[in-house]
Amino acid sequence: QQQQRRQRHHPVSTVSTSRAAPPTPLGLAAERGDASACRALLKDGADPDGVGPRGNRPLHYASYEGHAKTAELLLASDADANARNDVGCTPLHNASTRGHGDVLASLIAAGADVNAVDVDGVTALHVASTRNVTEALLRAGADPNARRRDGRTPLHEACERGDGWATE
Repeated sequence: QQQQRRQRHHPVSTVSTSRAAPPTPLGLAAERGDASACRALLKDGADPDGVGPRGNRPLHYASYEGHAKTAELLLASDADANARNDVGCTPLHNASTRGHGDVLASLIAAGADVNAVDVDGVTALHVASTRNVTEALLRAGADPNARRRDGRTPLHEACERGDGWATE
């Protein structure tokens, strides 16, 4: 079940999807962390919020893969820090899932909503995978009592993952 939750936040599907369109060129460059290619594409007029498969934008890809410089470049080009994909996940969900604290910090500084929920009511704090990400989200005002649609809180999720430090 945890793998299913993680796959929902993963921007790249390994199975067929109903959205057959490939990622945009900017999305592909962002996923690879190729900041120079992103810069060139943006200079040539690429949309920093161009929608790819499953509703993911370039910032979703950069956030999931932990490409901080690419994420910062996209944010400086007015990419939407609160963009949602088809299941309501934001780039903050993606960075949180993978424990990319540097990307998370950039997203928060750019105004990412730390309490944004996906279609299941999951926040970035529910899927936070490391202590430093959890602490950063809490410092930024994430609600530790937020409940998913099934009633589970971030603490439930942390305990299920075996994150003993989360109870401190």
